Amino acid sequence: MGRLTKTQVERDLGVVDTRGRDGRKRENIRTLLDHWDDFFSTARAMTSNGDSGGILLLPSASRHPSVLELGRCLGLLRQHGPTQFGHFVGYWGAQTRIVRIQKTSRKGKRTVTLRNPDGTPATQDFRERLVPRWVRLQKVRLAESFVVGAFVGEVFLPDVINPYRRDERRAA
Repeated sequence: MGRLTKTQVERDLGVVDTRGRDGRKRENIRTLLDHWDDFFSTARAMTSNGDSGGILLLPSASRHPSVLELGRCLGLLRQHGPTQFGHFVGYWGAQTRIVRIQKTSRKGKRTVTLRNPDGTPATQDFRERLVPRWVRLQKVRLAESFVVGAFVGEVFLPDVINPYRRDERRAA
């Protein structure tokens, strides 16, 4: 499952300086929110003979400390800012689609379409969020700031979505 490009989230919610501590924290929270549905998708447990036991199990990432803390912060947001919570959930719960765009580059004052070695235009796929019309991005920004402020401690990404950690484990 691909994730939203930073540029779309920055365009929608405003550019955030990711060099500071709050910027990294905000970026990691956005990554957790991108994968929120994946954390709580259920899987059926299989018995030793291959039959489905009918027991629904949550992935281990749903018990990750950062995911639990984010859930606590979302509960606080729901309690203290129900309107902002609704817009926040409307934005982050919106459907996404894959959009293919042509890669371009600036050459002086002109914009040039980049091409593959075979001469075809180079394209790039990215995920576009289909935000409902009623969602107000200002309220989403307020809610996001509340969540970042309420989040206690450092935001660590679970191994299943942290590509750097997966590479480290493979190398070891």
